[in-house]
Amino acid sequence: MTEKAAKWRDCLDIAAISDVGQRRSNNQDSHIEVVASGVEEWQQWGHLFVVADGMGAHAAGELASKMAVEKIAHHYKKYLDLSPPQALKKAIEMANGEIYRRGQENPDFHNMGTTASAMVLLPQGALFGHVGDSRVYRVRQGHLQQLTFDHSLVWEMQAAGHLAKDDNLASMVPKNVITRSLGPAANVEVDVEGPYPLAVGDTFLLCSDGLTARVEDDELGAVMGVMEPALATQLLVDLANARGGPDNITITIVKIIGERAATNEQDHEPISIGSIKPPKPVHPALLITLGVSLLLALMMLASDNPIPAGVAGVVGLVSLGIFLYQKFGQVASRQSLAPGSMLGKGPYVTIENVANQKIAEKFATTTNTLKSTAQSRGLAVDWSQFDAFTAQAEQQRQAGDFAGGVRGCCHAISFLLSEMRSPKNQASFSGPAADNESVL
Repeated sequence: MTEKAAKWRDCLDIAAISDVGQRRSNNQDSHIEVVASGVEEWQQWGHLFVVADGMGAHAAGELASKMAVEKIAHHYKKYLDLSPPQALKKAIEMANGEIYRRGQENPDFHNMGTTASAMVLLPQGALFGHVGDSRVYRVRQGHLQQLTFDHSLVWEMQAAGHLAKDDNLASMVPKNVITRSLGPAANVEVDVEGPYPLAVGDTFLLCSDGLTARVEDDELGAVMGVMEPALATQLLVDLANARGGPDNITITIVKIIGERAATNEQDHEPISIGSIKPPKPVHPALLITLGVSLLLALMMLASDNPIPAGVAGVVGLVSLGIFLYQKFGQVASRQSLAPGSMLGKGPYVTIENVANQKIAEKFATTTNTLKSTAQSRGLAVDWSQFDAFTAQAEQQRQAGDFAGGVRGCCHAISFLLSEMRSPKNQASFSGPAADNESVL
């Protein structure tokens, strides 16, 4: 934990992990977490989290995603005259421009691109800036919501009414074709969503499609709902890898655990849209007019000429007012969002009551499948510990505690996958990377 993050550990639980997967030789994903250094910075800029999934030959995708997370974080705090939603949008646009120019300068990086999903946690709520098909989810009170729109061919066709979600043709459309990304073009359209008010217990997930291609939404919601972030991130990576892990997997989970990070509308001004124009430079002629006018006023008073002195004094005072305004004044053109109003059209997917009987049984099946695989490969496993987890999960599931049933299975799965990766099993378990199989 960084020194900055330690300052917020009473109200934020943060975990992030990036894994190369089982089939790739290099990791083209990137992520960054920029936690505010103090209350003042949090009130102005919030906490920033970004996940990016790069695309391109050689090292191009890796470079593109690395540039995206670093440049977004760098540019976000540069625009002092913009409100947070506009600063975030501008930062992503600027990152796009830099990635595009780098691609134009070097043939090896030509047409490199990356997705980018950014989250800012402010006193007023959570804001999101988004390009591509990396995703942001929220679990609140047992319900899962996807807060970003996939800029993919499938989602765009569905949004345009050309393809129904339950249409069999949807399975024939390549899911990895994206319609927006940073880098290939000089300009990009950025989605901005939020602010979503924050409450204690809210859990956010930012991830690349290496996770969502192998772990379904109901499973994501169930794991996020019953496991703490550090355990949830590792378990989700393990699940994706156990199912073949064909792509890089990057996950950031942030959970609100204290009232200090929750939204209290009475304590903070609403988010505004617009800019504050910086003060204009003072023209030298104004200073000359000010000085001459005040000097003449004093001279006229000294020579007992009150009327000319008054005129000169008025001119001097007007000049002084203009000077002070230009020197210290700001021209505001911001408009506050009305209470309850939000940018964007999210949420785009909602699954209610993710910890239900169906998902508890689904995790039980996954647990049993993993056990059968480990036994068939003759792996050395402490089955007493594994069976203790599964017995507890079964007991809770039978008692109607489906969240507890899911939690028990998650602990069993996590334990067994850890055992399967251990050095004692390297000789008998080569893993999907070598045999091109999944263990689930």
